[in-house]
Amino acid sequence: MPQDNEPATGSHMVRGAHTWPGSVGILPRSRSFWLGNTDQIAVEKLLAWNGGHDSSGSHHLSSWLLYHWLWNNRSKALTDFQQRLSNGDDPVGAWRAAFSEFDPAKPNALAKLDQHLADYRKAARYAFYRVKAEGDASFTDAPIPSADVHLLLIDARLSWPKAATPQLRAELDEALQEDPAQPSAIAMRSQLDASSSLPGLRKAVAARPADWRGWWLLGATLTEAAKDEKEAALRKAVQLNADSAVAHNDLAWYLAAHGRAKEALRIANRALDLAPWDPHMTDTLATVAAELGKCSEALILQRRAVAMVPPDDPKEQDFRDRLETLERRCSAPSAPAAATIAPVTPQR
Repeated sequence: MPQDNEPATGSHMVRGAHTWPGSVGILPRSRSFWLGNTDQIAVEKLLAWNGGHDSSGSHHLSSWLLYHWLWNNRSKALTDFQQRLSNGDDPVGAWRAAFSEFDPAKPNALAKLDQHLADYRKAARYAFYRVKAEGDASFTDAPIPSADVHLLLIDARLSWPKAATPQLRAELDEALQEDPAQPSAIAMRSQLDASSSLPGLRKAVAARPADWRGWWLLGATLTEAAKDEKEAALRKAVQLNADSAVAHNDLAWYLAAHGRAKEALRIANRALDLAPWDPHMTDTLATVAAELGKCSEALILQRRAVAMVPPDDPKEQDFRDRLETLERRCSAPSAPAAATIAPVTPQR
């Protein structure tokens, strides 16, 4: 199972490097070399980039150059832009509001920025400063169950271009031999076999009632036919792990889908606070906002979720369907005060 609350690679901007101790904002020599030997990507393309990898790394390098230039030359506007994104504003509107001089709708505005960046990478003059901070090398030493080691190996193999199913199955078999109640292994084995994981998960929560993963997977697997048990399982997962974004998100979705959006709001906000990089958290909060009749907020959030979701995500089309529904209903004449906007509810 994927690690909870883990951001995608590349979602952080590092402004320093461990090879320059105490230096913030400095340009590493290696970055300077690659910037000088890689084609610059036009800002128009950068703003439309979905964050995917390209063979040369030129998009990443050019986006780093853009950030570094903005940090040094338009720091107040950059802070404004980041705050707008944190508030859930539409990225396109946030860019135009914060960087009005580089509004793509203005003739030659982005070409002007491209020239600034081209000059900057040839002869950059920028600010950096040194800081001194005490390091903390403390750590917690605790044994890890052998079954969990097998899951870590599986997680690594799933990142390979072609993960071999027989190897994954053999690894899961070993994990379950060593710990038959390991909930993640139970769920993954059932997924490989296209069989129901419910019997195994029920045994897992009975054997390991303090393991939040078992309760979360049980709640995520149960259908509407067992809705009371499903809600109880999700609540138990949240209770056991107050820092689990996925558990909060699934509980919020369940509540919103059952007409309890007001109760779901706090939980959905918590999920997004825990994993702001995850489009599924934004999507759920958009649905909650729609259920509460907050049309403009729901549209902003749903558009942001659609912009963030990778094209290979199984829920990508669901995100787009909900956005189309919201755009259609929010552009219609205002409904009576008691009415709410019903989302398109997929199976999660």
